[in-house]
Amino acid sequence: MSWLGVEVGARTLRAVRVRRAPRRVDVLELPWDPDAPTEAVAELRARLGPVAHLALAVETSGLFVKRVDLPPVSASEKRRMLALEPERYFPIRARDVVVAARDADNLVFAIDESRVEQWVEAFETLGRVEIVEPSPVALARAAARVGLMNAVVVRPLEGERGTEVTEVAEGRVIAARRIFGDLAAAAAAVREANGERPRIALVPWDERHASALRDALSNVTVERLPAVDGVAAPYLAAYGATLGRGSDRAASLAPRRHERRHAGRRRRQVLVAAGACAVALGFLTGALDRSRERALDSLDAQIAELRTRAAPLLALQREAEALSEEARALRDIERGRANPLAVLLAVTELLPPDTHLRSLWATGGDWQLGGYARDAAGLIPRFEADPRFEAVRFLAATTRVRRANETYEDFSLALRVVPAP
Repeated sequence: MSWLGVEVGARTLRAVRVRRAPRRVDVLELPWDPDAPTEAVAELRARLGPVAHLALAVETSGLFVKRVDLPPVSASEKRRMLALEPERYFPIRARDVVVAARDADNLVFAIDESRVEQWVEAFETLGRVEIVEPSPVALARAAARVGLMNAVVVRPLEGERGTEVTEVAEGRVIAARRIFGDLAAAAAAVREANGERPRIALVPWDERHASALRDALSNVTVERLPAVDGVAAPYLAAYGATLGRGSDRAASLAPRRHERRHAGRRRRQVLVAAGACAVALGFLTGALDRSRERALDSLDAQIAELRTRAAPLLALQREAEALSEEARALRDIERGRANPLAVLLAVTELLPPDTHLRSLWATGGDWQLGGYARDAAGLIPRFEADPRFEAVRFLAATTRVRRANETYEDFSLALRVVPAP
């Protein structure tokens, strides 16, 4: 599957073709006439060939961009309101427009519907046009893939068409303007409207333009927008459009007739897929039922025969299982028992030489030791450090006693023997 993203400029088309498997990216720039798109589209087809899907990103030089004051309604309702009386909001007269709006804010993009319809019809000779959106939105989407989430993107437009200034916050376009004049004028307008931003991305990179921005704006970083997935900065708007699959249809600039065709096509695809699934499921269910009946009949006959032949073997198997269970129980009992001689040896190894035992008794794995030691408190860490014992504790407080003119501590120690694995 291949996608073709095209940024539609005032005089130039920038195209990026992306092939998925094997991955390949081709870029192309060629002049065009927006009023006669057929020739440029034919050139694209000759040089890049047909594609499965197209995405168009329209440069701000061909858009109306405005922040409108509307009630807090959905994006679809905003589109309907603005398209109903477009002359109230945009400098047009007796023309229909297509509006791209969003739920979160009142920033809208609009375009003459007859013009974008002419473009879509021309480009659909290459493949199916899936996306038509503003260029700043596509550019911000591509820049987000390299971590440029909060910045001002400055793009000098071709010819004398001014400068495109796009403000991006958290990867989302919050403002887009086309400012006439040189870069210094654009920087002054940005500073006046929004304050100085610490990060400015210049597309395409030009050291002369970067110096002009630094001179006009202090305490800012003017940087080069890096390539994204191997696509150079001048083509990122076109590439970003190909990444917009599944985007909000209310933010689309596609003409209404194209949107209706798109919706109808999607419904037909869903219906065809649902019908195919239903038919396949019906055939599969019938085949499974017949196959299951035949298999069950055959299995019943085989089971009846095998049950008769296997009766003596089943009796022997039950007897063997009983003996095996008894053997496992005996092994578990034996494994849980501690060897008294091994325990005595371990206790002897751990007790200091100056220790005197008075009593020693055990119940299963629980042992108790009683006697005298020079340092009774030191017995606890000795036994706890040995993996053969656990739950080491004193049964009573130690007391000092005199034996043979020596001072000892009387102790009563309890511990549990860890069963051998």
